[in-house]
Amino acid sequence: MQYLVQYAGHHNLKPRFRVEATRIDHDDGHWRVRTSVDTIPTRVVVVASGYTRVPHRPRWPGAFDGPLVHSAEYRNTRPYLGQDVLVVGAGNSGTEIAVDLAEGGAGRVRIAVRTPPNILRRDTKGFPTQLVGLAFQPMPAQLLDPMFRLLRKATIPDLSARGLPTPSAPFSQFRRTATVPIIDVGFIDAVRSGVIEVVPGVEALDGRAVVLADGSRVHPDAIVAATGYHPGLESLVGHVTAIGGHGIPSPQPGLHFLGIGIPLAGLLHQVGKDAREMAGDVARERRR
Repeated sequence: MQYLVQYAGHHNLKPRFRVEATRIDHDDGHWRVRTSVDTIPTRVVVVASGYTRVPHRPRWPGAFDGPLVHSAEYRNTRPYLGQDVLVVGAGNSGTEIAVDLAEGGAGRVRIAVRTPPNILRRDTKGFPTQLVGLAFQPMPAQLLDPMFRLLRKATIPDLSARGLPTPSAPFSQFRRTATVPIIDVGFIDAVRSGVIEVVPGVEALDGRAVVLADGSRVHPDAIVAATGYHPGLESLVGHVTAIGGHGIPSPQPGLHFLGIGIPLAGLLHQVGKDAREMAGDVARERRR
């Protein structure tokens, strides 16, 4: 906390805590940021609220007569000791929660997977996998897809028999679904050993039952919906700029968005790079 206070003072920053930005308008060449307490006129606005701001909660038909929480609300395994738990979604949150539950005393753990994920080791013989993403991100998908398939074949065992076939076009899938590859934290071994069971995606809820994509039913005690997030910026800027795929808005002169994307190379690395470029753009706009 002391560092943040000193940082703000050094750079003459004036943070306003417990103040929510509710709407951004554009009038007479200026931007106006409406907040929960007032309206702020400004020449330049930077929205840096992040991609994973609002939990996405699918509207499954029916209802579940048991505990159902989003992964954003998951804290630890204590409420699930000895229980049959269904985790929905095979992104990094879903797979890490499934491993946590399996290791933390849940009676049975299943994970519902609609699209087989691309799985990568955290590192291979000490070489961080993230560096692969940094090096290969600029390359076209027609080259990256076979490279990722080779990397997976060399480092990840075949999990097809356990319900997780290798994606045929892993990088193209990432661009289409905006789901980053899973970084393994024990998920592979748990699936291979049967500690975590893979089942098809969820189609509907029916009391104590969950209807799966293949028509079968499971009867968990609780559900953790690791179904992702979205920026949730429609009410803030949807009237002044286009909202594109995956909820990502288009920048405008004087209106910038930072950290609202899904880079393969890692968010913190990309945000640092983008922030420096954006600072230059903002400086030029202020001079004009």
